[in-house]
This record gives sequence, C-alpha cells and structure tokens, in this order.
Amino acid sequence: SVKLASEAGQDQNQEDRSTIVELLKTEIMPELKEEIQANFSRLINSSTMTPKSNRLPPLPPRKLTVYENGPGDKLAGPSRNRKSKFWLYLARISNDVTVDQISAFAKSRLATDEVEVFLLVAKGVDVSRMRTISFKVGIASELKDKAMSAETWPRGVYFREFEERSVASADFATNFQPVDPPKSPGLQNQNGSAPPEVEVTPMEPGDKDNLSESYEETPEKSPSDLTKQVSDDDSKMSE
Repeated sequence: SVKLASEAGQDQNQEDRSTIVELLKTEIMPELKEEIQANFSRLINSSTMTPKSNRLPPLPPRKLTVYENGPGDKLAGPSRNRKSKFWLYLARISNDVTVDQISAFAKSRLATDEVEVFLLVAKGVDVSRMRTISFKVGIASELKDKAMSAETWPRGVYFREFEERSVASADFATNFQPVDPPKSPGLQNQNGSAPPEVEVTPMEPGDKDNLSESYEETPEKSPSDLTKQVSDDDSKMSE
C-alpha cells in the first residue's frame, strides 16, 4: 500500500509539472516577449538625436564665381587684373637728377607710360654728398627683354635687373668707390623738357653699387634743395 501511494504521488507531481510548463508556454512567455519588445522599441527611440520630422531643410546650392585660380566665394569680389612687373636698376647717375627725369627718360626709351620710379638711398646717407645715385624702375614684365637690351639705352649709366640683396656695411665702407657722373650729355639736371640722353652699360652681377645693407625708397629732392643743403653744410664747416 505504501508503494502504491508513493507511485501515485509521483504521478501527481509529474502531472503538476506538465501543467506548469504548459502554463509558461501559453501565457507567461507571450507576455514576456511583448514586454521585451516594448522596452527595445523605447530604447531605439530614445537613442535618436533629432526626430526626422524636426530636421532642417537642406541648404540651397551656393552660387560661385569662377576666377583664374579656380572657384571662389562670391563675397570675395572680382579678381584684380594685376600685371606682374619687372624691376630695372639704374646706377651711377648724377645726384641732382630727379625721379621725374628718370621717369620721363624710361618712358621715352621703352615707349610706355606705365613706369614707376623710386630713388634708392642708403639709410643715413646724405644725398647731396653722394657723387652718384641709383634708381629702381618698375615696368611691365613684357618689356623685360627690351629693358635689358643695350640697344635700348644710350651710353652713360649702368643698368641691370634689380635684385633684393644686401651688402655688408663693412664691405660697403671699404670697397665702395664712387665714380664721377657722366661727363657727356649724361643724366644731369637740365631745364629742357625732353629727357636727356645718357650712356648705359650693362652691370655685371658682382659689380658694387651704392646700396648698403638696407635701403629705403625716398621721394626725390629738387635741385634747389640739394644746393641749399650743400651751402648750409659749407657754412657749418667754415664756422
């Protein structure tokens, strides 16, 4: 009887387990799946930074202006039509020659009105006490060959391509020897309207000139100013 009761109890327990498993399959598992799916959907929505409905419309295409070097912003304005310049160096010219005279002289020889002239004076040097001076002449780059041709210039003044270079102060003081200004027609201060004829000789790259370690471009001095300055200096020396 005890054995039968034990077997009957085991059968009942097995039946109860089957009932519980069936209950899990039919009721609890579907509810658990729905809960997991709902939580997963909320997680996806919360990770979206900007809702699709709130996105800004795309920017319209920007109008570009095409320049020589490629596209650019229309706010940058039109490109400047800049002409590259060639710089000529004229040296060993009488110290009373003016910028205007050199400008007129270069224009007549190169057949152009686009000429830019600077008087080159070493810092701290009194122009009136210099025997010769030098000029920097800017012209269109297309005129380089003509400017560098000896046939373009008369005889009297050295010329070469202008270079940004420096000469040590010690070398300048020791080795530089001023030369006499041209004796024949020369670029000397004249009252005539036509530019004077001068003698021009190409300069070798190693030639010394009257540029020190650094120079500055200065406005011209009129002949009257130079004469007055020399007179004042002579008066001081006599005192």
